[in-house]
Amino acid sequence: MQRDRHLAAQSARALTTTPEDVRELGEIQRQLLSRVAPSVKPGGKLVYSVCTLTRAETVEVASAFEKQFPEFNRYSRGVPTI
Repeated sequence: MQRDRHLAAQSARALTTTPEDVRELGEIQRQLLSRVAPSVKPGGKLVYSVCTLTRAETVEVASAFEKQFPEFNRYSRGVPTI
């Protein structure tokens, strides 16, 4: 059985993230956090955890959230070491 080269190339393109994708994903994440934050009870926790290293989806989202919701306190564990 031979693998379809066109299908493989199409799948690879579907997994490629462009700079525009990253900006859009960051915006979606900011919107999600803004919508759920009011539901957190006093003393409750809101965890924002991502599996990306892009600033648009990490630092920029967290900074925007802190400006919009100063009543939340950041808890950062830092970068894990291997």
